Amino acid sequence: MKRLSFRIFQTVLLSAIFLMHPWKANAQTAADGNSIYLPVVMQDYDSSWRWDSVNRISLPESPFHDPVIGNDFQGRTHLLWDNWSSGDQFIFHTYQTDSGWTTSAEIDQTLGASKVILPPMMGADGQLHLVWYNELALGGPYRLMADSFNISQWEIAHELVRYQYNSSDVAMNVSPNGSVNVVFGILGLIRTDYFFTQKTSAGWSAGTYIDPQLSYPYSLLKALPDQSGGVGLLIRNWNNSTLYYSHWKNGNISPNLFPIGVINTSNASFLDSQDNWHFFRTGSVPIPGGSVNGIYHQCMGSDLSLGQEEVLTGMNNVSDYSVTRDNNGKVVFSWTKLVNENKVLALEVLQGCARLKHNEYSLPALPNSDKWGLLNATAKTAGHPGKFCALYDIAFKSTEFGLFCAWVND
Repeated sequence: MKRLSFRIFQTVLLSAIFLMHPWKANAQTAADGNSIYLPVVMQDYDSSWRWDSVNRISLPESPFHDPVIGNDFQGRTHLLWDNWSSGDQFIFHTYQTDSGWTTSAEIDQTLGASKVILPPMMGADGQLHLVWYNELALGGPYRLMADSFNISQWEIAHELVRYQYNSSDVAMNVSPNGSVNVVFGILGLIRTDYFFTQKTSAGWSAGTYIDPQLSYPYSLLKALPDQSGGVGLLIRNWNNSTLYYSHWKNGNISPNLFPIGVINTSNASFLDSQDNWHFFRTGSVPIPGGSVNGIYHQCMGSDLSLGQEEVLTGMNNVSDYSVTRDNNGKVVFSWTKLVNENKVLALEVLQGCARLKHNEYSLPALPNSDKWGLLNATAKTAGHPGKFCALYDIAFKSTEFGLFCAWVND
């Protein structure tokens, strides 16, 4: 059976030090008024990025869902996945050391079936934090679990919530003060209700209901934890499709229903570590002579000013992509494109809402019909040098993966 695919684009609050120089994609206007996006024009392309050779990884068994990765403050890359099993399913973990990958082991032997849903996030204290789903029995009840990895070992797993109906809406970040903030949705009969919980030095708090204080025609689309320990709320007016922003913290709403404008609500979205909202999607991009599949991005700053939607990618088709973030306000979009029959890993770094840096790496050819497929990426921002990594799977080889990493001097 093919491994289920859960591309996680709401990414990793980890950390990288990148040398940044502006670059941009130019656009010309066709006779019919539509924009035609020309190739990316890179300024001061940084050749100092040192790409390692591909690190081929063979897992002892096929993962059930896509593995996730995260870099820690020491530059070690961590790999986590859930397993195929007719009995209990666990989350497994391994990480890089100077002598190679550690022996994989369960992070906790929880009952039922566990599955990864988000990449791990790193706090200022150096701990990796992870949340995952656990299905105690077929059809429920369901649990949201959390645990932390401190340098060399996992703590005791904590049950954040138990509920009857399955739900897949979970977001996490780590504040500068070290608190771990989690927002989760519980599916009801007519809507999804959102709750906030937080881990501090005193442990995990009980889940608190996030009351958006809305009535028709307003409805809550998205709830994401921010750096203040509050929650940003994205709200839609069904009468005119206008989006609004509200902020919830400790039961209070302020501002309330701040008008944003019209945004493609099919976009994925997340908050970076400076509380800028990023909206992104794939779609057809017109180019001279036709069109290609590309990535669109739109950003709303922490001051709630909404920028224009623009195309991040150039003249080549984008086959898959991932998004990650660090804890210094940087966001990394990475994607795979085909150039002269060769697959290329391309990435763009943003500082907040502004584009800063572009880099590319040609993926090595694979034999026969094997193909690289981008799963997710991570970046770190502590220590020198910085490190960016992208994880690829290999088609038809369920236990084999490729890790591509670049080291970036400050």
